[in-house]
Amino acid sequence: VGGGSIIDGCKFIALAAHYQGDPWEILTNPTYQADKAITLGVVQTLPATGSEMNSGAVISRRSIGAKQAFMNPLVFPQFTNQTVTKWNY
Repeated sequence: VGGGSIIDGCKFIALAAHYQGDPWEILTNPTYQADKAITLGVVQTLPATGSEMNSGAVISRRSIGAKQAFMNPLVFPQFTNQTVTKWNY
């Protein structure tokens, strides 16, 4: 439940849960090919990045000042529920 950054973080966790080693290697090792991931569903609260309808993500690691992107069909959301709210200006 959340916006693009939360969804991207969940995509990374979905892959990392099955990885034996430092999960950051999923992003930095160009030869790594995941063969399974936790099934992902999305309840989007802030539409902006399109993360709810693609298999990509951008992950930041503040401790080393790095940002990495990845694409993997295993983390394409199996369902998306967009929460629509009325904006009061």
